[in-house]
Amino acid sequence: DAGDLHLAKLHYEAAAQIEPGFSLVYFNLSLVYHKLGDLKGAVSALERYKQLEPEDEDVEVLNQLLKAMQNAIKG
Repeated sequence: DAGDLHLAKLHYEAAAQIEPGFSLVYFNLSLVYHKLGDLKGAVSALERYKQLEPEDEDVEVLNQLLKAMQNAIKG
C-alpha cells in the first residue's frame, strides 16, 4: 500500500474477514501492527499465523519473535 501503513492495516484486516484461513494475511498483518506500535495486535496476528501454519519451517524464529514482543508488552 505504498507506505501507507494505516491503509495496509485496513486492507489486511478486511482480507482476514473475507479469507480467515489465508495464513499470509495474518503474517503481513502482524508486521503492519508491529510497525504501527501495536504489539498486542502483532502478537495476536502472528499467533493466528502459527495456528494456520503449524509446519512452518521457521517456527523457531517465529517463537523467538513472539517471545520478544510479549516481553516488550510486559515492559
